[in-house]
Amino acid sequence: MIGVLHELLDKIGDEDIIIDVIPASEEHHPAAVSALLVLIKIVGHNDVYTVPVDCYDFSNNVSRNQVESFFSELSCDVYCFSKKKILHLVNIDGLLDLSLKMFLMTGEIIDEYDYETAAHRFFKSKYKTHVELNKIIPHTNHISKFLDVCKDVESYVNKFNEDSYKRINEEVIETLQTIEKSGICVDIDMFTDHFPDKGHLVSNKTVYTEYNILTSTGRPSNRFGGINYSALNKENKCRSSFISRYGDDGMLVMFDYSAYHPHIIARLINYEFPAETNVYKYLGQYYFKTEDLSEDQVKRSKTLTFQQLYGSISSEYKDIPYFTKIIEYMNHRWNHFNEHGYVETPIFKRQISPRHLKDATPSKLFNYILQASETEYSMEILVELNRYLEKKYTKCVLYTYDSMLFDVHKEDGKNTILDIKKLMESTGFPTKCYVGKNYDDMQVINL
Repeated sequence: MIGVLHELLDKIGDEDIIIDVIPASEEHHPAAVSALLVLIKIVGHNDVYTVPVDCYDFSNNVSRNQVESFFSELSCDVYCFSKKKILHLVNIDGLLDLSLKMFLMTGEIIDEYDYETAAHRFFKSKYKTHVELNKIIPHTNHISKFLDVCKDVESYVNKFNEDSYKRINEEVIETLQTIEKSGICVDIDMFTDHFPDKGHLVSNKTVYTEYNILTSTGRPSNRFGGINYSALNKENKCRSSFISRYGDDGMLVMFDYSAYHPHIIARLINYEFPAETNVYKYLGQYYFKTEDLSEDQVKRSKTLTFQQLYGSISSEYKDIPYFTKIIEYMNHRWNHFNEHGYVETPIFKRQISPRHLKDATPSKLFNYILQASETEYSMEILVELNRYLEKKYTKCVLYTYDSMLFDVHKEDGKNTILDIKKLMESTGFPTKCYVGKNYDDMQVINL
């Protein structure tokens, strides 16, 4: 098989290729299973080359290390349908995600499940949760599915790679893949009590999340196996299932950004809140025309602020300077959207066009820009956090819009937590810190 790989290197030369890596099962997270088969197609050619890793249909399988060595010797561009999935299975540098490119250009999403053959559907109906389901399915069916997807995405290979694509393909996908592969440790008894039909998702006391970045705002959703990790129930104690992998030597630490959206908006509209101020107290002084707010008024101020930001700004509050500048910004972005057919996000410069935003209105466009900005600010921080934590026990295990959850080992010490706080606040957005033995029982601490 090594000789075959060398022959394949010669055949490919410097021609671009499209690849896919078939996992042992698609009902289990790719971080929890092994690679079964690598499929390779030279762009513009019809043949598919198979590299078996752990496949019944072949007598001579190759190791993961040999596959990785093969790809490291290539001099061509390597495209795929799901870069994040492949990185869990095989470490390949420089992968280019075609699904991302297609989505950014057209707003359309390739769903690989739509391309499954009758054999895929049959075996899934019989053995859906089998940990090696794809081994049972004849490899010719995996090839057929691969070719059908290639037909719909291959035309995007030679499309221009904008800087926004490059940043999302590299920074966002690779950052989220790092978080996914860390997984979240669970108390198995608690987990099966709260998620009774999800026991097959647990591997070595760990469950894995899956971020989907192909959303109209760029704000990732996060669900796997029917569990929505972006919206875990806060009332039914299901969060108590999630614990530190380090037992008595570890704890969960969560940082969330305080009034994240109001602060991001201030950055967008070039509005400066007074230093060290509580945004809701600050705006409440305008709402209630007093500098001495009660606790109840601060709560009402938060509600009123959300109503203005996520609905429409009431006429009685339009003269508040913060909201006046928001209205000016909304009108400016709306005019640009109509005149040029798009607006750009503030950091990655990703275009939001009518292909991504249906039935656009000024307030809807504003909220898309806001959610995209939230994501881009958070991604820049997560890149730095992952780099900082690379050689530590502590791991970022969950990212949820305005918060980040860390599994912290005591050996890393308090300074690690302080450094995380410093990195997260380096953009100028304040945070709160919570600590607990499980994700449900988290207490605020002052650092």
